[in-house]
Amino acid sequence: MYEPPHRIVLLAQSRTGWARLCRLTSAVHAHGDGPPVLAWDDLRAARLLADTATTADACAVDPVKDLGLGRPHFPEPAVVGAPGGIEHAARLLRERAETGLIRRGLDRDPHARQRLEEELAAIRTLKYDTYFLTVAQVVADVL
Repeated sequence: MYEPPHRIVLLAQSRTGWARLCRLTSAVHAHGDGPPVLAWDDLRAARLLADTATTADACAVDPVKDLGLGRPHFPEPAVVGAPGGIEHAARLLRERAETGLIRRGLDRDPHARQRLEEELAAIRTLKYDTYFLTVAQVVADVL
C-alpha cells in the first residue's frame, strides 16, 4: 500500500512570506510528474522555515492588508519572458500581438491596427501586460 510523504502546514506571517510560499509551491509543482516533494533545506533556503517552530498567533495574516486580497496579482515580468520589468512586458506583448496581425494578414488593415492600439492601451493602463503574456503561455503549453 502506498503511503504518502509527510505533510506540513506552512503559515505566512507577512506579504513577503506569502510571496515566498507561493513561489516555492509553484517551483515544487513545476518539476515534472509525480507528487511534489520538498526538502527541509528547500524550506530553509526559501526562508520559510525558522530555526525555532512559531506559535499560531504569530502567523495571523490579514488577507486584505498582507495579501492584497481584492487587487489583481500577476506573475513577475521575468516569469513570462520579460526580465526587463513591466515596460519590457508591454513591449513583448506588443511584439507578439503585431506578429499575430502579420500572421493573419491583418497588418495592413487600418481597422485591425486601430483596434490593436486600443486594446494594448487598455491593457497597459490596467497594467495587465503580464496577465496576457501568462495566458498566452498557458495556451501555447496546452497546444
